[in-house]
Amino acid sequence: RRLLAGAALALGAGACKKATEGATTDPAPVEEPAGGLGPETDEGTFPPQEPAPQAVADARAKYLLGDYAAAAELLAEVAPTLTEDAQLEAGAQANGWLALALARDVVENAEAPANTAVEQADRLGSVRAQTVAYMAMGMVQLGLEDLDAAVTALEKAAGAGGAPGDAALARILLGEALITRAYGAGGGSKLQNPQDLDAARKAYEQALAELPADDPDAAILQGRAHEGLAAVGKFQGNRDRQCEHAKAAAELYEQAGAADFLKEGPRALAASGRCG
Repeated sequence: RRLLAGAALALGAGACKKATEGATTDPAPVEEPAGGLGPETDEGTFPPQEPAPQAVADARAKYLLGDYAAAAELLAEVAPTLTEDAQLEAGAQANGWLALALARDVVENAEAPANTAVEQADRLGSVRAQTVAYMAMGMVQLGLEDLDAAVTALEKAAGAGGAPGDAALARILLGEALITRAYGAGGGSKLQNPQDLDAARKAYEQALAELPADDPDAAILQGRAHEGLAAVGKFQGNRDRQCEHAKAAAELYEQAGAADFLKEGPRALAASGRCG
């Protein structure tokens, strides 16, 4: 994917390895549950949901900091075991974060857990689970270069009504998808959809505006949003904006303890803008 022009880096994460075929999954509509227990079945409502294993929170933290391999390793054995009706929330979360982590490497490996996450989240009707599940589906579709479907899925994730930190991440990933779509599948250098750059900027700005300052992950999420704004500034030829946000992203990544790989994005943006 082409996210940082002239650099072998993609925004905040690196490009997914290319798939040979397009995505086949069409995301189902997101529906907000009544009462929080999910839709009724022939047997009645779903049982109270078991809390997610600690590995889910640990993997989420690793993912946000850019340690995708560690995030995937934490969930590779856990996610497939969460299949009972009382584990739908935990299963959707585990499969969603597993897919998000795997999609940063070989995207085809993320398809199965992303599909499972969407199935579990929609079956239960949990908005928090749907936020994570549709983020996962959107990033799989982005890696498969089904760009319109990716944007649609990430818009659903951002609007599902999940936890503030997850909603902010969904908007940040939406910005990434919009930047990619602005240049089209295949990562060409010619801008095809300039309006998507404006939409990406709005997505990043909304993530910053809506993220509570006291969110425990505020620094890393703000850093990701600022890196996105720096990339938009670069692509729109606004050097001042590029430099301002690249500096903010670098400082926030340092504060949050981001992985070295993640820190390379703001550095590349600052270097390409000759920001000093």
